[in-house]
Amino acid sequence: MRGMDVTVVHPKDFPMERQLDPAGGAVLTRVLTELGMRMVLGRRAVARDAENRTVVLDDGTELPADLLVLSAGIRPEVSLAESAGIAIDQAIVVDDLLRTSAPRVSAIGECAQHRGEVYGLVQPGWEQAAVVAERLAGENRFATYHGTANVTRLKAHDIDLASMGDISAEMHCSHSEVLTLADPTRGRYAKVVVREDRVVGAVLLGNPDVVGTLTQLFDAQLPVPVDRMSLLIGRGSGAGVEVASPATMPGSAVVCRCNSVTKSQLTTAWKAGSRSVAAMATETRATTGCGGCSSVVQGICEWLRNSDPEPRDQPAHETPSIEEEGAA
Repeated sequence: MRGMDVTVVHPKDFPMERQLDPAGGAVLTRVLTELGMRMVLGRRAVARDAENRTVVLDDGTELPADLLVLSAGIRPEVSLAESAGIAIDQAIVVDDLLRTSAPRVSAIGECAQHRGEVYGLVQPGWEQAAVVAERLAGENRFATYHGTANVTRLKAHDIDLASMGDISAEMHCSHSEVLTLADPTRGRYAKVVVREDRVVGAVLLGNPDVVGTLTQLFDAQLPVPVDRMSLLIGRGSGAGVEVASPATMPGSAVVCRCNSVTKSQLTTAWKAGSRSVAAMATETRATTGCGGCSSVVQGICEWLRNSDPEPRDQPAHETPSIEEEGAA
């Protein structure tokens, strides 16, 4: 498929408008254009002329198309629930116990609507499944789901994009600190929104070095460094590294969002003898999804290697306990 002429038709003014602000969207558009794509924005495809191999847009424009790929998102399948009289809104409405309006019926994943949110990602489904499993198995009849922090990661050819939380605040917003860094020529853009010393949202395009740190700060709601700019530039500032170091991360912090792997699970795997990133991946599946957590897992391995070194005369599976603060 390489070497083909690609035209992207999108109804909004910039791509990924749910994950990006206009400035970030403009940089992404520039990156895609420089990769050789033709971007047709603010238009919709309304018809396909198979005989002439064209796609017709809503303004009458016809685009040549030997191959048509449709990307239309998700739409929850709710017909079964609807026929059973279960409450439906955008999807099947559930409460914090993930119960529907029908007794003894639960719903999870992309067909469920929790607190008005319909998730289209893997991690929320895993977290919801864990809650329902605990309830059904009797381990915790009152296990609850309080929602999943929204983090989207896109890794494509020459594109590294991460978006998390609420990025709607404007530059001079009175109730938030908004930090931005833009280098459109090199396809780089960063925006971080801080409220009450916590990261509440961020967009990072072409800034892979700081994605891991910011994701952990956002997930664990850890305090940000006094030097706010270190959140954007990463290297050269000890504050940002110190705040997000594995020693200060809570055990419940999710490291691999694709497979819902926490720091505690990685620590347990280390104690059991998984002493490398590859071994951690085999044991916990961390890094086997999008791969965006690889640098964080590597950092945790290095921290554990220093705090819990393997004795030379002791087999790998017989390791002493980790006593460092924050290890569990």
